[in-house]
Amino acid sequence: MSVIAMRDLTRKTREVVEEVRRTGKPAIVTQYGRPAVALIPVPPEGEFEDLVLAHAPRFLRAMSEAEADAAAGRARPLAAVKKDIDSDGRTPARISRTPRRTGAQAAPRKRARKAARRAG
Repeated sequence: MSVIAMRDLTRKTREVVEEVRRTGKPAIVTQYGRPAVALIPVPPEGEFEDLVLAHAPRFLRAMSEAEADAAAGRARPLAAVKKDIDSDGRTPARISRTPRRTGAQAAPRKRARKAARRAG
């Protein structure tokens, strides 16, 4: 794994990229002497999406929550969910989200939040 300063990267971008691609090893880019980012080679066709998703915090959080739900028995097979969906495409109340308050319904809550912010 090579380490390169940000300034050197701006001057030798092509050479650094070609080295990472050729060797298959990442390069650490430093800024003010501290590691800032890593340049990694793009994996072969079909693995790129896995690489991106594996480094996406929201995706990782969602996957860990899904695995925990499955382990606790809170997951349902897709076929069962599809069966629950009405013929007109509406989701039954037991699995639908609570509707958001809009317009006049939301106004009292908004006023209360504003008053609380002003007071605090």
